[in-house]
Amino acid sequence: MSGVSSKTGTIAMAKQSAKGTPASVPTVKFMTAGAPSLMVRKERGRFAMTDAGRDKGAGYTSQMSVQGDVPVYLHPDGFALIAAATLGANADSGSVNFTHTATPSSDAMWLTIWRMVAANVFERFSDCKITSLRVAMAAGAPPIATMSILGCDSTFEAADTVLAALTSTPYVYMEAENFVKVGGTAYRIGRCDIGISNAISGFQADGYKFADLDPGEREVTLGLLMRYVNPTTEPKYRAHYYGSDAGTTLDPTVGTRAFDVILTRNVNTSIQFTLPQVTYSAVEINADVSGNPIEVDLACDVEKPAGSNIITVVTKDQTATI
Repeated sequence: MSGVSSKTGTIAMAKQSAKGTPASVPTVKFMTAGAPSLMVRKERGRFAMTDAGRDKGAGYTSQMSVQGDVPVYLHPDGFALIAAATLGANADSGSVNFTHTATPSSDAMWLTIWRMVAANVFERFSDCKITSLRVAMAAGAPPIATMSILGCDSTFEAADTVLAALTSTPYVYMEAENFVKVGGTAYRIGRCDIGISNAISGFQADGYKFADLDPGEREVTLGLLMRYVNPTTEPKYRAHYYGSDAGTTLDPTVGTRAFDVILTRNVNTSIQFTLPQVTYSAVEINADVSGNPIEVDLACDVEKPAGSNIITVVTKDQTATI
């Protein structure tokens, strides 16, 4: 009997109205951008007890859940749901051309997720949440959004969902040219990584499956790769350590700046990430025997500004609702 190619597979999604109420059909379906690990997990344990011999005790099932990652490209007509489901709140506006504004809420959205593998594995995962999202953008490449997902239940279905997978051309990082901005000024940034962690944890009570999925502390992270020019140009080495562009003595204060990046296909089709308050954890500038241009790999702390959201994601497309 012949084997089956791993090339065939899709992930589909829809938001749920509430926990325990799975969506009947998906609203968006993705081809994955890499190897997803999302699937049913069956955790096994062994009874630890004395015996007549030295052999390990018999086994038992301790937990069943849905866990894993899903990497997808940023499709113009598919990312709005991912952003909203991760942050938890969404506002739709417009007609013909629509705007979806995702903002942080007290919890992530409940999702139903469908998985197809090899045209013979058809599963529906219900009561799921996105525990973390990483959007990785790099020079010369398409951005990839990797969702880490946790879910409570699964059903093996007779066939795949009838919804067709997205065929729109994914964004490429070059569509953000001149719109990767630090402090409102465009800079040449070779790599940009935006992370959102909801720290979702599954609560297992007196059953095999999770009884609930609870959010922990939300954390937003940002990583940037820049070429070093001089100590007063971003990432502003002198100001970071000496307080200002003219500083001469060490200063404990840390400056803040806004960061935003916009991927633009046209005036009505774009994705914008806005982080209003960012600080640099460290700005490392060093010589090197290689003689290569100095690059600064920045790890940033993203903070919540007074009276504003820690992050906002605005998606413009031609779909009325997520």
